[in-house]
Order: sequence, then C-alpha cells, then structure tokens
Amino acid sequence: VRVINKDDIFLAAVRSRVEAQPETWLDKLLLKIPPNDIETIEIRNPQKRGNFSIKVNSDGRFEPVNLNKFNGKEQRSDIINGIAGAMQNLQLIDVINSDSHMLKGLEFDHTYIATLKDGRQYTIYTAEKDQKKWLKLSGIYSSDADQKNEEDKKVKAAPKQIAPEQIIKKERERFEGWIFEVVNFKAFRHKHTDLYVNE
Repeated sequence: VRVINKDDIFLAAVRSRVEAQPETWLDKLLLKIPPNDIETIEIRNPQKRGNFSIKVNSDGRFEPVNLNKFNGKEQRSDIINGIAGAMQNLQLIDVINSDSHMLKGLEFDHTYIATLKDGRQYTIYTAEKDQKKWLKLSGIYSSDADQKNEEDKKVKAAPKQIAPEQIIKKERERFEGWIFEVVNFKAFRHKHTDLYVNE
C-alpha cells in the first residue's frame, strides 16, 4: 500500500480482501448531522440582500431571524426544514484535489454556516459549473460552548461521548484540501424570499 503523495510503501501483515473497483473504496457520506443538533444556520448569497439566518425557537422549530419586512406572510416550513436538514445525510458523488485544473472558473459564491449546540461550526461553500454541483467544507470548534456544556452535564449526566473538538479535528483532516461533487445542494443556496409563500 502506498499513500497518495507519499513515497513509503507498506506491506499488509495479513491477507486482506480489497474490492477491484476503486470507486467502491470511497466513503460517500460526508456529514451526518441531524437538525436537533443545530442551533443556528446562516446563508450568504452573492446578492447580499438575500442573506438570512434561521434558529431554533422555544418550541424546537426553526424560524427566520430578523426578517421583519415579511411579518404576516406565511412561512414555507418545507423549505426551512430542508435547510435545517441539509447536513443530515450529505452524500458525495466524487472528490477532487483542490489544486485540480478542473476547478478553473469555479466560483464558490454561496456560503452556508451551521452552528451546533455543542460549539461545532461547519461552513459549506458551494459552486456550480457545467451542470455539476461542488462544495468544500471547513469546521471549527468554539470553546464558548464549554461552560454551557458543563452546566448541562450537572443537570443531567450524559453517556461518555467523543468531545466535539476531537470530532472537528478528525473531520477537518478529511475535508481539507478536497472539493466534493454532490447530487444536489439546493438547500445550501436559498435566499430569504424562498422562506415565504408567494402571494
């Protein structure tokens, strides 16, 4: 076995079964984050007037933030729930290196930022070219959530889990330096007017 971009060659100590088709080696699940783990989502568009945020309200439902000019209009719950669930089962088709010539002319002009209740934050940049849909990801962890998490633990003891900063560290190792082709990314590219029923 030789790792890409490395000269070292490794010999397996035991016989291993490997599928003959390289495309089957790819783990196509990028993210699996349920809406219940999310606190806020922000979407930024090329037209800044279309930017918006949604957050969880006291009833546990997502709702738009500070879109006062739409007061009284009926909200599109299907669109809002789709935005909140966009990372629940995010699958890829293909992956290319960020230095690939295939990226020439590719403009990542939409940004989706999801902040989780445990302090993790994922930023997803999307672009479209030749009818193909691409995205790149980054993740950070904010220690600002540490105090809240500690308070929650005092109220209710939770089973031992992987620390969120460790999750982010592992995922960044997977994401950084790669661009992912996906089937659909409409939920990442909405504008504020999409959240309401047209009259």
